[in-house]
Formats: sequence, structure tokens, C-alpha cells
Amino acid sequence: MKAAVISFLLLLVFPSFAQHPLPKSINELSGLVFINDSVLVGHNDGGDQPNLYFLTTKGKLLHTCTLSNVTNVDWEDITYDGSTFLYIGDIGNNENKRKDLKIIRVNAKEAFKKEQVEAQTFSFTYPEQKSFPPKPNEKYYDAEALTFYNNKLYIFTKCRTEPWDGWSQVYELSVDMKDQEAKRLSPLLVGKNGWWQDAVTGAEIRHGNCYILTYNRVMIYKINGDKMTFVKRFYLDPITQKEAIAVDKEGNVYVGDEASKLIGGGSIYFFSKDDQ
Repeated sequence: MKAAVISFLLLLVFPSFAQHPLPKSINELSGLVFINDSVLVGHNDGGDQPNLYFLTTKGKLLHTCTLSNVTNVDWEDITYDGSTFLYIGDIGNNENKRKDLKIIRVNAKEAFKKEQVEAQTFSFTYPEQKSFPPKPNEKYYDAEALTFYNNKLYIFTKCRTEPWDGWSQVYELSVDMKDQEAKRLSPLLVGKNGWWQDAVTGAEIRHGNCYILTYNRVMIYKINGDKMTFVKRFYLDPITQKEAIAVDKEGNVYVGDEASKLIGGGSIYFFSKDDQ
């Protein structure tokens, strides 16, 4: 009986999932979002060509579009306004010393049709950061999570403090394409267990919920005005370098990871809303 109870609890914590391999060209998937009911668009991490990869929900490559007038310094996430534009966050900042953070905007329909398009960009800064890099206990300025909500962009930073304190800073950006200072909102305490468990690697706001991704779980918060209320979490198995999350219109969750010879990966994982 005890073994049966344990097995049941594990099923609740680690939901069943479907896994689909990604093409070898997408070996460092770092951002993922739906542009319609059946098509996802993603990108690799920094160092790849400035490419957008359009995919089926099972990871089949449909189309590749190159953004001709930008570079992929450290692309970390992508989001969609639901009608016209994709926004790409060139926001990776591992050492907290970048001064060239930017948001890239591209017309989604044009990118899906053409092999090459031009993009628009704007730069932004975190006004609280006074030194580059800051002191070890103030390293809040790396980010891998960007999402669109109510005509604004939101960044959830990746904690890199020493010692680790588990806080993700939340910032708001305008989409008017003007260079700007990000507006800091209330921070989110993700967890005290360290980088591998509690570093934010992706985010999406959909259906009035905010989905926060770490390497080992998805946390779901209900948005109430300017507050987020924790609803539930589900853990991810296997634990790989998961850095991309997308949510469809039904509330099903798709998570993508980077390929690694050591720990595996290079797949899209599907988690049904009924199993979360």
C-alpha cells in the first residue's frame, strides 16, 4: 500500500508528457512561442545566426527566416503580441556587464513567408544597475524570460547573486520602440535552492496566468491586477537545460531544451493541461 501511495504522488508531481526531437540546427533552443493554433516559432541561444525557426508542435521545421540587420548576441526569449509582432529579447547577460541590451521586433507574418526580413530594435537599461558588473550580491541583471501582456513587455530576471537569494526582478517595458529605462515592479521569490532549481529560464503570460519556467519545474501564477498569486507547480522530468516555454489556447504547455552530450536534450516536451 505504501509503495502504491508513493507511486501515485510521483504521478502528481511529475506529469506524463510527450517528447519530440528538434532538428539538429536547433541545438540551443532558448525561446518559443505560438503564432497561431499550430505553429511555434523559436530561436537558438547566442552565437547562432539571427534566425527564427518556425515549427510544428511536434518539432518539425517548417520555415527558417533570417533577420538581416541584427545579430544574435545573446537571444534568450521570444514573445508575440497576438496579432502582428514578434519580440525577441537580446537580454542574456551572464556576467551582468552588458550595456547593449535590446529588444528586437519583427512582423510575424512576413517572417513566416520570407527567407529574410529586416527588424526594428530598441535599447533599454536597468536603472538600478550602477556598475558593470555589480557587486556579487547584486547580480540581478541577467535575463532569459520575456513575455507580452496588455500591450507591454515583461522581463523576469535570472538570479545570479552570490550568495544565492532566489529573487527574480520583474521589469516592464513599453512597446513604442523608443530607447528606455525598464520599470522595476515587485520582485518574485522563486526559491532558495540554488541556480539549477530556481533560476528563471522562461516565461509566458496566457489566459490570465503567468507561467514561469526553471530547469526543473513550471510554476503557474494567477494575475490579479498588478499582483501574481501562486496557483500550482509541476516538475519536469527529465531534468535538462530547459529554457523555452509556450502555452497554447487550451492551456497545454510546451517546453524546449538545449541539446547536451552530457545530460541530453534537444527536444520539445508536451504537457497536457489535464495532467499538470
